Amino acid sequence: MEYCFACGKKNPHGLKLSFTFDGKFAESFFVPHAYHQGWSKILHGGLIATLLDEAMVYAAYFSGIKAVTGELKVRFHREAAVGGKLKIRGWIEDSRLGLFFTRANIFNEEGELVAEGEGKLVGEKGSCIK
Repeated sequence: MEYCFACGKKNPHGLKLSFTFDGKFAESFFVPHAYHQGWSKILHGGLIATLLDEAMVYAAYFSGIKAVTGELKVRFHREAAVGGKLKIRGWIEDSRLGLFFTRANIFNEEGELVAEGEGKLVGEKGSCIK
C-alpha cells in the first residue's frame, strides 16, 4: 500500500490520503491543487470518484475486512473548487454473501454536499463484518 495512488505515502504523484475511524465512519480531508483540476479551478470528477472509493474501502479495512471495489456509482451535486478543503466519509451499510454495500460522501468547507457514492465491495473469502 506504500505506492497506492490514493493513500500511499511513497507515491510521489499520489493523493496521500490519511483516514481515521470512529467505529462507523472512515474519514479524511483533502485539499485539491491546480494539477488535480479538470475544468478551470474545479477538481476533476474522476478524482472525486477516487476519493469516494477510497473512503468506502477504508471503512471495510478498519472493520477488519479485506475487500476490493466491484461496483461504484457516483452522483455529483456541485463542483469542488481547487484549493478548498474537502471532508470525505465512508461507511458500510450492509453485507450479504461476501458483498459489502458501502456509501460515501464528500462535503466542501461550507458543509455542502459535493458528491455521494455507493459501492459494492467484494470481500476476501471468509470476510465478514465483526
